[in-house]
Amino acid sequence: MELPLYLFLTNMILRYPKYLLFVFCLKGFGQSTPKTDRTFYDDKFIHIDSISKSEYDKISPSDNLFDIDTTNTIKARHDSLILPIENGTKVIFTDTIINEGWQMRENKNIGSYKSLPYYIVNITYWEAGEYVLINKKSGKRFSTSPYPLLSPDKKFLIASIILPYIEGTFNDIQLFEINKTELKEKFNIKPEKFQIEQLKWISNDKLAVQIGLVGVRNTYGIITLKK
Repeated sequence: MELPLYLFLTNMILRYPKYLLFVFCLKGFGQSTPKTDRTFYDDKFIHIDSISKSEYDKISPSDNLFDIDTTNTIKARHDSLILPIENGTKVIFTDTIINEGWQMRENKNIGSYKSLPYYIVNITYWEAGEYVLINKKSGKRFSTSPYPLLSPDKKFLIASIILPYIEGTFNDIQLFEINKTELKEKFNIKPEKFQIEQLKWISNDKLAVQIGLVGVRNTYGIITLKK
């Protein structure tokens, strides 16, 4: 005579409680961390889902992007770029152009943000570069990777150096939060297996991205910020 299922389970629990608990725990653990076929990268700051090239090409970037006013750029004179600050001080950048190219440094003011009181200075080295944001009121500096892009709601700046011609050179991903006129770095991620080749904001917490892998090109994704 077969036992009803509930009696069978009760008997098993009483006779083998440790083993049955172990089976239930394994099943529950597997269900609590679902993975999708599109997940490319995930950490506590960002999540990246893979998309196709055709999906990527259909995405229009936000109109803000750089949000830069280039009408009043300041030109360097005699190898020095001098930026006046509202508190009466000045921030000075000096070019270094020597015969040995690897010692080269050139500073260029490419404009200011329309909605933020910051000069944007592009510093070019022999085989690298960076952007420095200078607060016009205090002179405080923030160093970022190229290219600092403003979110559609103008609350965040994201930056990641774009080096599509250098395979295997992995780059940082920086996010700055804008609090009134001050910038605060929220995170600086250093991926070890991929590099960013192109970024474009598509909403206040999502970006379309072109990703570079060693030996692989034309990988695309959607970055979701975990703010």
